[in-house]
Amino acid sequence: EETAPMARPLKILAAGDADGHLEALFTRVNSVLKKSGTFEMLLCVGSIFGEGSEMVRSYWQQLKDGEKEVPLPTYILGPVASDHIDFYGDCEDGSELCPNLTYLGRRGVFTLTSGLQIAYLSGTQLEDASSDSKASEEKQKVSCHYSRKDVDYLLSVASGKDYKGVDIFLSSEWPRNVWNYTTKPSGVDLVRSSSDAVASIARALKPRYHFSGLANCFYERPPYRNHKVLREVQTHVSRFFGLANVNNPDKKQRYLYAFNVTPLSHVDRATLISQPSNTTECPFRSVESARHPQRAGADDAAPQQFFFDPKHLERGQKRPFEDRGRGTHPKQHRPPGPHAPCWFCLGSPQVEKHLVVSVGDLCYLALPKGGLIPEHVLILPIGHLPSTLDLPQVTATLSCISSSV
Repeated sequence: EETAPMARPLKILAAGDADGHLEALFTRVNSVLKKSGTFEMLLCVGSIFGEGSEMVRSYWQQLKDGEKEVPLPTYILGPVASDHIDFYGDCEDGSELCPNLTYLGRRGVFTLTSGLQIAYLSGTQLEDASSDSKASEEKQKVSCHYSRKDVDYLLSVASGKDYKGVDIFLSSEWPRNVWNYTTKPSGVDLVRSSSDAVASIARALKPRYHFSGLANCFYERPPYRNHKVLREVQTHVSRFFGLANVNNPDKKQRYLYAFNVTPLSHVDRATLISQPSNTTECPFRSVESARHPQRAGADDAAPQQFFFDPKHLERGQKRPFEDRGRGTHPKQHRPPGPHAPCWFCLGSPQVEKHLVVSVGDLCYLALPKGGLIPEHVLILPIGHLPSTLDLPQVTATLSCISSSV
């Protein structure tokens, strides 16, 4: 497979909820530009205009009149409250609301001349509404809610046979369960600020970077895989960032994040599929299966088990592939990945994959490099368990494998 020549990395800034503090945001951005040089763009998620006070409206008018300047090309999502809609007017997707500030639109994928692809979903999920209300929302050019059609559109983007992923995904809401297999942020109302729909989209789009707001906290999740180890072709990892509110008093709650990214189409495969040592499993697999059972198909089908019990075989009968299914196991939360290279991690370059005999949901069977006895095999949990105290989570699987072997 041929890859386009390596392009230079693009320097990008991402910001959380401005909440009407646009002047404070642009002042901070100007100081970053003076210190770190030029950036390609500023990407804003969450609530842009806050309560829409007279002070906010006055500053917004100065931006529109050119009396104040937006320091670099800035792209924003749509409103998250109905009283924000008048700031956007009756504009089309991709419209410039004031010099150097562009409204991306309700949903879509924006491709820059550099090849960088930015997927976006504006607003919050529309729930508990009448059919007439939903139909009215869908017809509006600018809305504070996204509809089922908006979600389906983004899911369809990723349905192509040759689809590989997007560079960046912007959403106001967090993807629900993004904290699976890692530490969940505390003291944050993630029920109101997260969405299963956004999780489904993130699962399908496979963004290399995903930024969200509305939770008023900074959260940097360890990268997660977009493939099933040893079952699917290895691909790139995704990184999720929840950004805090602009002008919040806690310096640890970052609302501005700077990063470099080379467009996916210009990255060589070896670099693209590299897996950091703290990479976890994809947190959205169960979310996608539950929300769209009709989409599960081959990608989310119950994994086949290849362990067998000789007493169930008649003479001359071949070993069957027994599909045990996921429904027989309670939902498991795997622990975080290792902080150093691990020889037994299935996603690690150091693992001896030719020694792997079979892979299950929670454990796998492998041959040792040097067995102590001829019948020596290894039964290993896929997750990185810090001690034997955590083994009860996978005891049932271990017992099943042991009895089969």
